Amino acid sequence: MAATRRLSGVKTWALYYGTTRPAGLQAYDLAVVAPEGWDKPSVAALKSRGTVAMAYLPVLEQQKRAGSPAPSNVLVVDGKPMEQPRWHTWVLDPRHELTEERVLHMAEALVAQGFDGFFLDTVGDVENVRLLPARLRFLLVPAAARIVAALRHRYPDRPIIQNWGLGALLDLTQQHIDGVCWEDFPTGYPDAWQEQLALRLSALADQGLKVFALNQQPSETPPPLATRLGFCWYGAPSSYTLWR
Repeated sequence: MAATRRLSGVKTWALYYGTTRPAGLQAYDLAVVAPEGWDKPSVAALKSRGTVAMAYLPVLEQQKRAGSPAPSNVLVVDGKPMEQPRWHTWVLDPRHELTEERVLHMAEALVAQGFDGFFLDTVGDVENVRLLPARLRFLLVPAAARIVAALRHRYPDRPIIQNWGLGALLDLTQQHIDGVCWEDFPTGYPDAWQEQLALRLSALADQGLKVFALNQQPSETPPPLATRLGFCWYGAPSSYTLWR
């Protein structure tokens, strides 16, 4: 793995998807925010004390709009357009050229806003065993990895954090990213699968990949496993759109 250690100095981080701009974000080494509601001056203010400003970028999901048909690059499974009803989004096909073009277009706009880098969410959809049969996951994982590689090629010096996609996808993307986020990190004693994953990510951290752990819980005390392995942990309020 060709680790760049761009994020090696990050000790604290926060994630906030709300529409306001809380000043408390400046207290963290790194902040992930939804770009809506942030203009160039407000991003500059966020960065004014040295905070690394990362923009949320939904790689493989697109918001549904009332009355609008599914996009042409929607993922079709068993003849049906794939969607995430909970989030009111369409799931996009990473093999479609429009999906990569969309990601690069969004990234260009985020750079113009002044953001330092990208927090890649929903890219892990390609590993979702509840949504996709194994034969399709086998095809989609490399396609999603190519999108991450294309983003790295376009922006070789900007930090990229991948959320989820902690299995086969990470095998292919680890050389292109600076950090990986384990959302819903275990707060209690980990089961065998979680322990195995934690040790795998710890090994990648030893090679220079920054590992972020994320929970929705009121406590500001890191889970013991995160402390033991040195993962950079953040406990968000019960909704990512709320601030402390």
